[in-house]
Amino acid sequence: MVEADYLQVLKGKVPSGVDVVHDYVQIRFGDSTVLTLNNQLSLNGQKCLEENRSASSLISIIGHPVEAAYIAEETFVLELPGIELTMDLREGAWSGPEALVLSLPGGETIVLN
Repeated sequence: MVEADYLQVLKGKVPSGVDVVHDYVQIRFGDSTVLTLNNQLSLNGQKCLEENRSASSLISIIGHPVEAAYIAEETFVLELPGIELTMDLREGAWSGPEALVLSLPGGETIVLN
């Protein structure tokens, strides 16, 4: 498990909204932090955003504080109480130039590519 410093800013933050835009997801937090996830996601082991599959399950993360955010075995993991949101980081899973973009208050942007 790699607890990259930049991911630690998510710990304790509470998602206030989830936007599904075409083939990626943006998780909004109350302090204007936005986490953009561009690769395939799974919520508690069930794939999200697949063709003919509803992404409505993602709203279940709203209102639950982030307990941990880390990278383990080529997977990004966001843990919330009773919820595990994961994103595949293996080479073949990438759908764009970056897998993750973390936009912080004040204009700082962190990109995982």
